Amino acid sequence: MLDLSKLKNRIQPFAEPVTRVLFKVLSCFVNKRLVVFESFHGKNYSDSPRAMYEYFCLAHPEYKCVWVAARGYEHLFKEAGVPYVKKFSLRFYATMPRAKFWIINTRTPLYMKKSKKTIYLQTWHGTPLKHIGLDTNNKDRQHQEELIAETQRWDILLSANKYSTEKFQTAFDYRGKILEKGYPRNDILQQENEKKKSEIRERLGISSDKKVVLYAPTWREDRELERQMFEFENELPINEILTENEDVVILMRLHYLSVGLHDEEFPRDRVLDVTMYSDISHLYLISDLLITDYSSVMFDFAFTRKPMLFYMYDQERYHHNRGYYFEPKDILPGEIISERAMMPRAVRKKLESNEIDEKYEHFYQKFCIEQTNASQEVVEYLLANY
Repeated sequence: MLDLSKLKNRIQPFAEPVTRVLFKVLSCFVNKRLVVFESFHGKNYSDSPRAMYEYFCLAHPEYKCVWVAARGYEHLFKEAGVPYVKKFSLRFYATMPRAKFWIINTRTPLYMKKSKKTIYLQTWHGTPLKHIGLDTNNKDRQHQEELIAETQRWDILLSANKYSTEKFQTAFDYRGKILEKGYPRNDILQQENEKKKSEIRERLGISSDKKVVLYAPTWREDRELERQMFEFENELPINEILTENEDVVILMRLHYLSVGLHDEEFPRDRVLDVTMYSDISHLYLISDLLITDYSSVMFDFAFTRKPMLFYMYDQERYHHNRGYYFEPKDILPGEIISERAMMPRAVRKKLESNEIDEKYEHFYQKFCIEQTNASQEVVEYLLANY
């Protein structure tokens, strides 16, 4: 019987050199109107690449726009009705080197060497509270060299604010072009969306009389199961929150690197796993309260000017493992809670009063660029300059 794993190991040493040659040859035939989009390694149709894709389709239908879909996630793109190529397929390798623009929010394999004719726009995927890139505790030389090799390929890097621009330059050792326009994905949060909110609630089966609490924590690097996959540890007292708040529905949104949500333990009509919901911005729109920890979702959710709670049950451990760019208690626009027993009443209190205090306003002014058309600005910049 054919051992596929052994066959893969035998082929692997030859695959990358062949890919390099293929890219070099096909990059001679760049299609000036071909744009490739990828979000979270091809596992989602979302984020700033999606917002820019939708603008491209609306304003520039003469461009051929194609998504990259990871194996096992093709259904997301079929359901959305968008054109895609399966990642690492022959069509993928034939498409990438011929594209005029790559619009991507995470890293790509280094052996995929693009030509100078292809413009790589790195949208990234969040304003950092926790250390990223070269600023983390990972001082492995190979890791650092690979990161720098990746960032040197970026022709343009998007930034959500001045603070992010400064952190990106050091964390990525990046000296290239930075567009400080805000994230296209946040355009929707600053527009009138009452009809959209109703549609999203209906799609998720949430009645209009329910309060919506979004729980969106980040991943824990000391919970690694395998490369780039981390176990989700649920410390949120979900049943207690539901008991204290009878009108609440909780949306559970895991980080794209996290796995292991056992939602069968909770009432299905009141706890919804929305990890695979395509666009988290939609969840921000319908949520009355965000519970997070060290995740960059706080910076995007602030555009809604709705309340936040920060459940940091492992501050000492997390700070030791990852570190912060600033002390959370000094800047975060909401109460920091470390004890499990305090969460249910804290949720009730926040839902009853959603006033914006001075600390929240300061956070908003520092991190939120007011814009409703970043998608348009970034796309038109690309077309005008490249």
